Amino acid sequence: MNRVSPLLLLGIYVGFCLAYFLLKWLIYMFLGWTFFDKNKTNIWLESYSALIYYVGFALFPFVLFLVYFDLSLTNLVIIGAIILIFTKILMFYKWIKLFFHQFSGLFLLILYFCALEIVPCLLLYQGMIQMNNILLIKF
Repeated sequence: MNRVSPLLLLGIYVGFCLAYFLLKWLIYMFLGWTFFDKNKTNIWLESYSALIYYVGFALFPFVLFLVYFDLSLTNLVIIGAIILIFTKILMFYKWIKLFFHQFSGLFLLILYFCALEIVPCLLLYQGMIQMNNILLIKF
Protein backbone atom coordinates (compact mmCIF):
# COMPACT_ATOMS: atom_id res chain seq x y z
CA MET A 1 0.00 0.00 0.00
CA ASN A 2 1.53 3.30 -1.10
CA ARG A 3 1.39 6.45 0.96
CA VAL A 4 -0.18 9.59 -0.42
CA SER A 5 2.25 12.42 -0.96
CA PRO A 6 1.78 15.19 1.63
CA LEU A 7 2.18 17.71 -1.19
CA LEU A 8 -0.75 16.15 -3.03
CA LEU A 9 -2.90 16.35 0.10
CA LEU A 10 -1.84 19.94 0.71
CA GLY A 11 -2.60 20.87 -2.89
CA ILE A 12 -6.05 19.29 -2.69
CA TYR A 13 -6.81 21.04 0.61
CA VAL A 14 -5.68 24.40 -0.77
CA GLY A 15 -7.74 23.79 -3.91
CA PHE A 16 -10.83 23.00 -1.82
CA CYS A 17 -10.37 26.17 0.25
CA LEU A 18 -9.78 28.37 -2.80
CA ALA A 19 -12.85 26.93 -4.53
CA TYR A 20 -14.84 27.53 -1.33
CA PHE A 21 -13.86 31.19 -1.08
CA LEU A 22 -14.30 31.78 -4.82
CA LEU A 23 -17.77 30.25 -4.74
CA LYS A 24 -18.75 32.30 -1.69
CA TRP A 25 -17.43 35.46 -3.35
CA LEU A 26 -19.48 34.77 -6.49
CA ILE A 27 -22.61 34.03 -4.45
CA TYR A 28 -22.17 37.25 -2.46
CA MET A 29 -21.75 39.23 -5.67
CA PHE A 30 -24.84 37.62 -7.25
CA LEU A 31 -27.03 38.12 -4.17
CA GLY A 32 -25.79 41.69 -3.74
CA TRP A 33 -26.53 42.40 -7.39
CA THR A 34 -30.00 40.86 -7.02
CA PHE A 35 -31.21 42.23 -3.67
CA PHE A 36 -29.09 45.22 -2.67
CA ASP A 37 -27.55 48.28 -4.26
CA LYS A 38 -24.02 48.29 -5.62
CA ASN A 39 -22.57 50.51 -2.89
CA LYS A 40 -23.72 48.27 -0.02
CA THR A 41 -22.55 45.17 -1.86
CA ASN A 42 -19.09 46.65 -2.39
CA ILE A 43 -18.86 47.67 1.27
CA TRP A 44 -19.85 44.14 2.31
CA LEU A 45 -17.32 42.50 -0.02
CA GLU A 46 -14.55 44.77 1.26
CA SER A 47 -15.52 44.03 4.88
CA TYR A 48 -15.66 40.31 4.17
CA SER A 49 -12.22 40.38 2.55
CA ALA A 50 -10.77 42.33 5.47
CA LEU A 51 -12.18 39.82 7.97
CA ILE A 52 -10.71 36.90 6.01
CA TYR A 53 -7.30 38.62 5.94
CA TYR A 54 -7.46 39.29 9.68
CA VAL A 55 -8.33 35.67 10.40
CA GLY A 56 -5.32 34.60 8.35
CA PHE A 57 -3.06 36.94 10.30
CA ALA A 58 -4.54 35.76 13.61
CA LEU A 59 -4.03 32.08 12.78
CA PHE A 60 -0.53 32.45 11.30
CA PRO A 61 1.38 32.61 14.63
CA PHE A 62 -0.43 29.52 15.90
CA VAL A 63 0.47 27.59 12.77
CA LEU A 64 4.09 28.63 13.30
CA PHE A 65 3.88 27.39 16.90
CA LEU A 66 2.50 24.10 15.59
CA VAL A 67 5.36 23.69 13.13
CA TYR A 68 8.30 24.93 15.18
CA PHE A 69 7.34 24.37 18.82
CA ASP A 70 5.13 21.26 18.59
CA LEU A 71 1.95 22.96 19.76
CA SER A 72 -0.72 20.36 20.33
CA LEU A 73 -3.00 19.93 17.33
CA THR A 74 -5.99 19.81 19.69
CA ASN A 75 -5.09 23.24 21.05
CA LEU A 76 -4.71 24.59 17.53
CA VAL A 77 -8.14 23.26 16.53
CA ILE A 78 -9.72 24.85 19.62
CA ILE A 79 -8.00 28.18 18.94
CA GLY A 80 -9.03 28.03 15.28
CA ALA A 81 -12.65 27.27 16.21
CA ILE A 82 -12.75 30.19 18.65
CA ILE A 83 -11.34 32.56 16.03
CA LEU A 84 -13.77 31.23 13.41
CA ILE A 85 -16.78 31.67 15.72
CA PHE A 86 -15.65 35.18 16.61
CA THR A 87 -15.31 36.00 12.90
CA LYS A 88 -18.80 34.68 12.14
CA ILE A 89 -20.22 36.82 14.95
CA LEU A 90 -18.47 39.87 13.49
CA MET A 91 -19.87 39.07 10.04
CA PHE A 92 -23.37 38.72 11.47
CA TYR A 93 -23.03 42.07 13.25
CA LYS A 94 -21.79 43.72 10.05
CA TRP A 95 -24.73 42.31 8.11
CA ILE A 96 -27.22 43.65 10.66
CA LYS A 97 -25.59 47.05 10.65
CA LEU A 98 -25.23 47.29 6.88
CA PHE A 99 -28.34 45.68 5.43
CA PHE A 100 -31.10 45.79 8.06
CA HIS A 101 -32.08 48.97 9.87
CA GLN A 102 -35.24 47.51 11.36
CA PHE A 103 -35.53 44.18 13.10
CA SER A 104 -38.54 42.94 11.12
CA GLY A 105 -36.23 41.18 8.67
CA LEU A 106 -34.16 39.51 11.39
CA PHE A 107 -35.53 36.03 10.63
CA LEU A 108 -34.53 36.41 6.98
CA LEU A 109 -31.10 37.60 8.06
CA ILE A 110 -30.60 34.56 10.29
CA LEU A 111 -31.77 32.27 7.49
CA TYR A 112 -29.42 34.03 5.05
CA PHE A 113 -26.55 33.79 7.52
CA CYS A 114 -27.03 30.06 8.07
CA ALA A 115 -27.39 29.38 4.35
CA LEU A 116 -24.27 31.31 3.34
CA GLU A 117 -21.97 30.98 6.33
CA ILE A 118 -22.67 28.02 8.56
CA VAL A 119 -23.77 25.34 6.07
CA PRO A 120 -20.90 25.95 3.59
CA CYS A 121 -18.35 25.63 6.41
CA LEU A 122 -19.84 22.29 7.40
CA LEU A 123 -19.97 21.13 3.77
CA LEU A 124 -16.32 22.14 3.24
CA TYR A 125 -15.32 20.22 6.36
CA GLN A 126 -17.24 17.10 5.30
CA GLY A 127 -15.87 17.32 1.76
CA MET A 128 -12.30 17.53 2.99
CA ILE A 129 -12.83 14.61 5.38
CA GLN A 130 -14.30 12.49 2.58
CA MET A 131 -11.49 13.43 0.17
CA ASN A 132 -8.92 12.60 2.83
CA ASN A 133 -10.53 9.20 3.47
CA ILE A 134 -10.70 8.42 -0.25
CA LEU A 135 -7.06 9.35 -0.83
CA LEU A 136 -5.78 7.49 2.21
CA ILE A 137 -7.80 4.34 1.48
CA LYS A 138 -7.22 4.31 -2.28
CA PHE A 139 -3.49 4.85 -2.17
